[in-house]
Amino acid sequence: MLQAAGYTAAEVTGKDYLAAFVAESDRAGLHSMFERSTARDQTVNEHRILTKCDSLRDSCASRTL
Repeated sequence: MLQAAGYTAAEVTGKDYLAAFVAESDRAGLHSMFERSTARDQTVNEHRILTKCDSLRDSCASRTL
């Protein structure tokens, strides 16, 4: 994902993923998915990330416990 968004590992280390890299309109849904993921074995959420050039790219987050 770093390459697709145009960032280096050093640029993203320590950053809040939702605040720094997820499109504002997708943040609430992705935050909700992260909270629900503790109650289920697997979750999947499609959202848009902000690239270094301020364009949007589709992304998919999944979590398996």
